[in-house]
Amino acid sequence: MKIVLSVLLICVAAVTTAAADKPFAGTFANEELTVKIVATDDAYSGEFKLAGQTFPLTAQASENTLRGKFKNEEGTFEFTASLNENILTVKTDDTTYKLTRHATNPLARKPSPLTKKEESSSTSTNALSAVPAWKVYKHPTGLSMSYPPDWQLKPFPQGLQLIPPDAGSNEKGPTEAYLVFAESAEGISTAEDPRVLAYIETQLLQVAPFFRRSGEVEKISAGTAPGIFVIWDGTNPDGMKVQAQALSTILKGYGISVVALGETARIKSREKTIRTIFASFAAGAAEKDPQLIGSWKFWSYSASADGKFGTERSRFMTLQSDGTALWKGRSESIGSVSGRDYLGNETFSGGVAGQNGSSDRGFWSAGDGKLYVRWQDGSTGEWSYRLGGVPGNRRLFLQAADQKKPDEWVQAGP
Repeated sequence: MKIVLSVLLICVAAVTTAAADKPFAGTFANEELTVKIVATDDAYSGEFKLAGQTFPLTAQASENTLRGKFKNEEGTFEFTASLNENILTVKTDDTTYKLTRHATNPLARKPSPLTKKEESSSTSTNALSAVPAWKVYKHPTGLSMSYPPDWQLKPFPQGLQLIPPDAGSNEKGPTEAYLVFAESAEGISTAEDPRVLAYIETQLLQVAPFFRRSGEVEKISAGTAPGIFVIWDGTNPDGMKVQAQALSTILKGYGISVVALGETARIKSREKTIRTIFASFAAGAAEKDPQLIGSWKFWSYSASADGKFGTERSRFMTLQSDGTALWKGRSESIGSVSGRDYLGNETFSGGVAGQNGSSDRGFWSAGDGKLYVRWQDGSTGEWSYRLGGVPGNRRLFLQAADQKKPDEWVQAGP
């Protein structure tokens, strides 16, 4: 099982080096007042919201105090603010407000709480039952998950990024990131296997060595599949308290991990949502592009510069309608050798030949221009694909991530 180190490196670098020199940036709220503060190049701007009214603000930071002004139709008023951990204390005239940093939008509508009757009669274990409007993402392999309707989902080559509507950031970039990875489990059958945690922790500490595991490994579930939940805490080089959370499971031979990392307060505030996303993971029927069903052949030939040695390679792949993938490979090499004496006369000549073959089987799925095969040894293959030609003489172009140009396969049978 692997997590792509290069992607993890980029995201860890972004959220764990985000500077703490704009500490007042963020959204703070209590039952009465909400304040949104945005950092600019050399100051702050934003707004107060109270009783349905909005008051624009501007401010400057001096040591540990924010001094600024806000206005309404009647005039301009002064305020000060100080920050202790995630508690913002705002003073204006003789009024004081204590506000808590919020990672979720305090103006967003929240579902009405269950009445006692509904609560007592509800037996559903579906974590999403109270929020039926969640979006569903389904991968061609059949793996799926649900996520909040106001979150964005952005695919990248090795996984998915989930972005909340009020994602934290400062002038150096994001202060929180949520990533989903799905990779071959390489024969590991359960996330409780110690190798899963060992690998995740190794990858994390390579790019953020200041993290230390916090607490015990918690056993959780993704649907009916067992999983693990692990937390690491640390302080980044700029003095910001940061946290990483990893939730992992094994589904359909894939190791799936949700990794949340960033400013501690924000990561903690999202934990319930991330757990719900993880609990929604399911393994359904794989998508199979019917155009790929059939047998395909790829042929290539290579020779040495002097033409004395050559190798012919043939590959055969059959994608069956039931999802079975069959693979056969064959190569044959031929060459000539000769020898000469010190006068240049040929003293001997001969030929060499050799051949070998291989075979494998697995399960395939395809959709959105991607072909996936999970082989019986636990390894996986992934290619971008496109089709060409005409019926009876079709072409299948397959290109792996490390290839500069695609291989051209010809239709070898139905």
